[in-house]
Amino acid sequence: MQGENCPEGGILMSKNIISKLAWIDARIELDILHPIFLKSVADEIPIREGSRVIDIGCGMGWACRHIARRYENAEVVGIDLSEDAILKARKLNSKYGFKNIFYAVASSESIPFPDNYFDYAMAFVSFSWWKNIDRSMSEIRRVLNHGGEFYLLDIYDGGLGGIFARVSNALLTSKEKIYSVDDYRKFMEKTFSEVWQKKVKPFRWGVLTVGKKVD
Repeated sequence: MQGENCPEGGILMSKNIISKLAWIDARIELDILHPIFLKSVADEIPIREGSRVIDIGCGMGWACRHIARRYENAEVVGIDLSEDAILKARKLNSKYGFKNIFYAVASSESIPFPDNYFDYAMAFVSFSWWKNIDRSMSEIRRVLNHGGEFYLLDIYDGGLGGIFARVSNALLTSKEKIYSVDDYRKFMEKTFSEVWQKKVKPFRWGVLTVGKKVD
């Protein structure tokens, strides 16, 4: 058999297995776990009618749509570096008839909005991929108004999400950074005040870290 006698065949078979395992891991995380936990966290944000909300690293806009559906008079903005993700988010906007969501291809390091514009900022499972954390945090603070809050949800080392990330990192060439609960608090406290945290249940999948702009 080629897989037994030919090294190339064995390597190809191994790559195919790894690819399938990585696909299964991604589908479990993205299609099953993410929606459950994003909804539970999004429901905790004390958004008021008429508020302005920005989602940093919005992907295809799941959290944006969830919030826009609950608060029809809120202005919801999603930004992401992926042009493909933003294109799909806009198509879903049209499909479901949302009028209060706006998307833009943009980085967390350069948010195309004026100072003090938003009431709430959120970053759901995108922080782990940021290249310049300090610059991104300062930029988010800039666009938040006085008293505005930043809700950061991500996986953490020791939680279920961190375990899934380690599996993906072992199978794929792209490496997602995995921070501890204390790391997130320290990052937030460098830029924001009144910081608090909460581990997301069930299964300890991720940790929510919240900070406020007070001056």
